[in-house]
Amino acid sequence: MLKFFTMRLWYSKISPSFLIVLCFLGGSLANAQQNLSLSTSIQLALDRNTAVEIEKWYNQLAIIEVEKSKIRPNPTFNAQILMLTNPRFYPDNNLYISPYNRQDWFQLTKRMQVLGQRKNKIALQNQNLQTRHLEFADYKRKLAYDVSISWLELWFAQINKDIANEAVLLLQNLTKAKKLKPEDLEFLRFKILDDQYDMLYAYASLNYNQEIETLKLLTATVDTLTINMNDTFFDTPISQNLDSLYQLAYVHRADYLKTISDTKSQQINLALQRSNSFPTPEFGVIANPQNTIPYFGFFLTQPIPLFDRNQAEKQKAKTNISISKATNSYTVLQIQSEIKTSLISYQNYEFNKTRVKRMLEDSQLLMTSVRKLFVEGKKTEVDLWESEQAWFDAEKLFYNNEYEYRKSKLELLHALGLLH
Repeated sequence: MLKFFTMRLWYSKISPSFLIVLCFLGGSLANAQQNLSLSTSIQLALDRNTAVEIEKWYNQLAIIEVEKSKIRPNPTFNAQILMLTNPRFYPDNNLYISPYNRQDWFQLTKRMQVLGQRKNKIALQNQNLQTRHLEFADYKRKLAYDVSISWLELWFAQINKDIANEAVLLLQNLTKAKKLKPEDLEFLRFKILDDQYDMLYAYASLNYNQEIETLKLLTATVDTLTINMNDTFFDTPISQNLDSLYQLAYVHRADYLKTISDTKSQQINLALQRSNSFPTPEFGVIANPQNTIPYFGFFLTQPIPLFDRNQAEKQKAKTNISISKATNSYTVLQIQSEIKTSLISYQNYEFNKTRVKRMLEDSQLLMTSVRKLFVEGKKTEVDLWESEQAWFDAEKLFYNNEYEYRKSKLELLHALGLLH
């Protein structure tokens, strides 16, 4: 167990007014500082991370594309005014602009969407919107994993700081109790060990500060940040039945669901391209007064699909269906591989937990006994130095295994799509 050292406050020497101010300041600092559990860190990132906001705007673009697909083609208005240019043909000497000297043409037409073209276009954009939502869900899945790993790295850095700090303080207390002098040969041995602990503490402190900044960036936190070292997130067991885990992943993995949605999109796109094989006709009405004599008629333009029958787009749609199906098959294999790999690691480190815990307990017992005998003069500095190193190595091994166990659990939850 780690020992945490705190300074004692001698209340008898401090005025009551100072205590009140101290309590007030302490309460304010506690409100400013966030003590984050793993789940809270993930939720903060999903709620406040700027990159998530950007992804939401991409969702909005997909919604706009759905609305755009519902818009019908505009009608087209065409007007033609033909006038006589030779006055000798003007009847009854009319003015140049007289309707008796003109032939007017007014045409109103509209391109028609036929054979389900509009329906398929709307269906395609709706399916693309579903795909976009799944892309967003997969982005959040990956972000949750990044946050959880950052949180775990910060936890491990704090553990390493505490181990090194504890080792330094206990070693200093022992050397003082034994009253070793700098000229003693064994003093040099303990000085080397002490420097080693100091270096480990310095490295852990640097790593801790770096991980703090990473987690603050991911969670969009500006206040002082700490993590809950006693988080119970990792206490919940995970099923180790592969078939059950596969089924969980197929339900919750957004990247897998996206490949299914992609296939549906390409199938709808094929139907749309088949509809587009038939050229869209343009239909309308014509008003054509000729020298004040009214004429009325209809207008129709129909391209003849003699050469261009949309062959390329149909072939591309069929190819994209094959690609999306192949992607789905590959994603299934990838998910299964990720689950197997992370499950093997999880089982291995879970099995080692009992062994390294027993090893740590034995090393602590050995160290406590040797320390007592060393102070009594019944053990040499070499014995103490060896027991100290054995304890320190065992504690590092214990927490290294705990770190790898937690990391493998996060990787397994990530592979299942359950982490966020």
